[in-house]
Amino acid sequence: MDTAVTLTLNAGDFELRCTAVRGTEAVGHAARLELEFSGERFLDIRALLGTWGSLNFATDHATRSVVGLLTRVSHVASTAREGDESRRYRYRALLESGTARLRLTRRSRTFQNLSLPDIARQVLLSAGWDGALVQLDLNEAHPIQRYVVQYDETDEAFFRRICERAGVYFYFLPTEGEELREVCILTDTSTTLEPVDAPLQVIEDSGEAHAGNYARKLRFESTLLPGRVTLRDYDPERPGLDLRATNLTTSELPRGAEERELEHYQTRIPFSDLVVGEAEARRLLESLQAGAEMLSLETNAVGLYAGACCEVLPCEEDGVVSAEGRYVILRVEHDWESGHAYDVRLHCQPLSQPLRLPRETPEPRLAGVHSAWVTVPEGEEIHVDALGRANARFRWDLEGATDHESSLPIRVMQQNMVDSMALPRGGWEALVAFDQGNPERPLILGKLFNTAQPPTLSLPENKTSSAIRSFASPGSAKMNSIHTNDKAGAQTFIINAGDGKFTTVGGNLKTNTGAVEDRTIGAHQATSVGGTENLSVGQKYRVSSGSQTGTVGGAQNIGVTGKLSHEVASETVLIGGALLEQIGSPAAIATSLGSTALGAMAGSNFLSARLGKVGAMAAQFVAPMATAAYEGYKSGGVSGALKGAATAGVNTGAGMIAGMVPGGDAALSAGMEFAGNKLLEKGMDWSEKQIKGEGSGGSNKKAEGPSAEGGGAGAAQSDASGAEGGGSGNKEIKIAGAAVECVGAANIVTTPASVEWETYGVAQLLVGGAHLTKARSNVSLEVGGASIEASASHVVKAGATVAREVKAALNSTSAALTMQSSAGVGFKAPAIVFKSAGALSCSGGKVSFVVGGTTVSFDGGAVLVEGGAVTFAKKTKQSGSTDH
Repeated sequence: MDTAVTLTLNAGDFELRCTAVRGTEAVGHAARLELEFSGERFLDIRALLGTWGSLNFATDHATRSVVGLLTRVSHVASTAREGDESRRYRYRALLESGTARLRLTRRSRTFQNLSLPDIARQVLLSAGWDGALVQLDLNEAHPIQRYVVQYDETDEAFFRRICERAGVYFYFLPTEGEELREVCILTDTSTTLEPVDAPLQVIEDSGEAHAGNYARKLRFESTLLPGRVTLRDYDPERPGLDLRATNLTTSELPRGAEERELEHYQTRIPFSDLVVGEAEARRLLESLQAGAEMLSLETNAVGLYAGACCEVLPCEEDGVVSAEGRYVILRVEHDWESGHAYDVRLHCQPLSQPLRLPRETPEPRLAGVHSAWVTVPEGEEIHVDALGRANARFRWDLEGATDHESSLPIRVMQQNMVDSMALPRGGWEALVAFDQGNPERPLILGKLFNTAQPPTLSLPENKTSSAIRSFASPGSAKMNSIHTNDKAGAQTFIINAGDGKFTTVGGNLKTNTGAVEDRTIGAHQATSVGGTENLSVGQKYRVSSGSQTGTVGGAQNIGVTGKLSHEVASETVLIGGALLEQIGSPAAIATSLGSTALGAMAGSNFLSARLGKVGAMAAQFVAPMATAAYEGYKSGGVSGALKGAATAGVNTGAGMIAGMVPGGDAALSAGMEFAGNKLLEKGMDWSEKQIKGEGSGGSNKKAEGPSAEGGGAGAAQSDASGAEGGGSGNKEIKIAGAAVECVGAANIVTTPASVEWETYGVAQLLVGGAHLTKARSNVSLEVGGASIEASASHVVKAGATVAREVKAALNSTSAALTMQSSAGVGFKAPAIVFKSAGALSCSGGKVSFVVGGTTVSFDGGAVLVEGGAVTFAKKTKQSGSTDH
């Protein structure tokens, strides 16, 4: 059976005679045929490069064409003389499939969110292939790949590698019609193919002619190959999941059992779940077993091509290989010269064995580390996912996006600590490594300096410094930073918080400052102590503020071994329980007044037991006054507290006390009209006298230090003066305006020295329990307005004098009143009213009452009455002699 071989070129319509063909067509490779031909015309070989050509075979039973590009053309010298009619120009050319052009393009790029067959098709389209000439014939599921990298590879190598990985093979067929083009077919299924030509009859290698399609020089071989595949991968989103997949050969041949013990382990094939992993393991095993059984033969069937199915008929001749069955053709080898029969050699595998391309194309390995730019969406500075993964664009990627779509989310290496987090920002130059050198598994290791992102501090002048800084995002107006300087003699540690700083200590916190500590707070400071707060100052303790508010819900104990000076413009004290003040030596006070006695005097049970009806009523006075003051403070601050205390303490408490004595209501009316109504109806009179002294309330005087609203502030420098020793033990209170003090239980003040109270406005003291003042020296009270006192019992004991001077009315109401002095007791006021349900006792060296221009004094056994006139409304009785 003769075969006609012709060559057709797109370069022109002229006659060419093909004289030799050598080369191969193979599944998964471009066809490569060396041609020799001649023609009567001289051809420009440069013009032939890159043009399409067609090699045509024809017999009585079949025709076939191989279409490809002329990738190399040469002009061969001829021995024919000029003018010889038999003269022909001789040429040689290399005819290759269109994918040969992919070999000439080398690049690096990335593909995202595409299946592997789609990526292979995209490679052909980007190389200039018409979409209609790329056909996908797929029957298996191919998952979407998040990120696939072509790194420093030719398009041909990358195209082949992607097909190998996907379990897809490709082959070529000519297009129908006159146009010389070819179709690239990508498919993943071979076991269902049907024969494309008549069956091949096996004949002896005798050289005798045969009329039909024959097969001769058969050779069948079997190779031992791995029969087990195990894949393993890791998913950081599910770190506890063991991603492991295994597949075994299903061969029933005797070698099958042995092959199943030969395992191929692979960790570079990505898969996200076990179903996908099992499919990947199966494809890999099938590719490893490519060539396990092979049949090679020679045939005259020119209609067969790589990728087609052929059928071999049985043969019973002795000495002839019997290989009947169906096969898929992997490779076709051409070796023909003019004048000889055109036979080709076929290399086939059984049709029952799935056709997979052997994974022979090297995968890129990225050694060392690379630099990349961190990318973010437009308008953002930091862009990460829930695992802190960022995006980056590599310097070798010339075609990728410039925003966060430039890569898959890349894991970011963190500090080697139990838990830490530092996230890259857009524009940073990052240092990137690759897991096992796989370009599809990048890892961001850290940040690199460049001129756009220079070092945090200028160098080399700050070479001894270390810093961690993070600027506000977006923008960089503020920053958080930790800065250390290790320069000898100037070692520093600086912490800066752009907005807020929060410190949480689960256990104990200890801070030690060797020298001076300066602290500046621009706005407010709040400190909450769940237990006890102890403050120890070796020298002076100075507090300067514009305003200061203190609330004691229970008892307050103040111990001052030195001098306590208290100067304010106006003062309001709200105490829900007892107020205990220890002034001077605590040991001396304890000697005079034991803790048991203090507790008993502060309790309402004591009052009820010792004072009967008076004590019970006084005890009822404590709770409403303290509660009203506290609730008033919550709703209206100090003003609300004063009004609440006045309402409950003055109206209710004073009313109770007034009811203890006959005519009490009328006696209190004068003082209430002067001070109480003003307090209730108009609020406190805050007009204040200026008091000299640093940091006085309400003063606009500029102090030495940061200014504070409403008054001066003290300087923050260290004061080298020592403590003032034991001090005099005096208690001095000076109030420039009015003073209201509400104590829910007892009010006890003890001191080894003196007690001095000076108020320029109204002074109002409401004590729900006992009111005791005990001093070894003087006890004095000076009030610029009216003085109103109300308590369950009132006791004043002084080692020296007891003096009270009130510019308006002096009104004191209590269940019992005792004033005792070793030197003298004096009262001076325009009007004096003492109300007591029990005894009223004043004792001392001299007791004086000064009301207006009248003075009544008791001195030893004498009574002195001085005034413009002395009137006795009723009878007088004289027991001794008198002088007038």
